[in-house]
Amino acid sequence: YYKYYLSLHKNIWCRRFHVLGQIVTFLYAYFCILYSLWIPLVFTPLIIYPFAWFGHIVFEKNTPLSWEGKKDYGLTTLKAKACDLILLKDWIVGRIER
Repeated sequence: YYKYYLSLHKNIWCRRFHVLGQIVTFLYAYFCILYSLWIPLVFTPLIIYPFAWFGHIVFEKNTPLSWEGKKDYGLTTLKAKACDLILLKDWIVGRIER
């Protein structure tokens, strides 16, 4: 599935916006925990979406995988979220062009 995911993320700027979104997501979660903001912490998984969608719409010119999640009860969205984390790891270790 990750190969398919990468085929939808060929544009370097789309990938960069995904990475930026992941970093902002981790910072958001960190500050929510640091300041004991437990209710806002629930929204942590949603923080990446504006960044990722912007990358897809503006640079990649395709539909984000998370929009396809309604067809299979959210399974595609969960797989895409897992692939986002793998993309971040691959970006950090240099397997994907920065």
